[in-house]
Amino acid sequence: MLEMRVDVCVRGEGGGRHALETLHTLRFGESCARVMNADADNGAVATRALRAIDEEIREVEEAIRRKERWETVKVVRHDELHQEDEATGAFEVVTKSVLVGAEEERERLQLLLDRRRILAGGGSSRGGSSRGGSAADLDEEAALGGSGGVVEMAAAAAVMAAA
Repeated sequence: MLEMRVDVCVRGEGGGRHALETLHTLRFGESCARVMNADADNGAVATRALRAIDEEIREVEEAIRRKERWETVKVVRHDELHQEDEATGAFEVVTKSVLVGAEEERERLQLLLDRRRILAGGGSSRGGSSRGGSAADLDEEAALGGSGGVVEMAAAAAVMAAA
């Protein structure tokens, strides 16, 4: 993580005209002086969040292995360029194999992998998104029924964004 330093300079007037504002400003300066760098804590939060995500990824992958299966489907395609005098038909039946049964789990897995990439400092893999994935992904997780640790992950995402 990047090491940051913030300097705060407060100023007040000695006269009675702005005494209340000066008092509030000095109290603000005192509270700023009590702020400590919590790099170790931030790193621990990020580590716990990554471990929680890794565990959930393992659970979702196991659910995918249990539920997912290959199915053979027949797709009828219409040839838009077919002409009446051609030897081929206007329609073609194509047989193909597709994975089915774990579509929701696949969506959840992609969300978790994106979140892990963001927390690890790699950015989002969703193409064209400039939002960075933090708040919107947390909302999306809630919509998909995300499990605990959301607050901790939000804190870790904020830490990573600040870095």
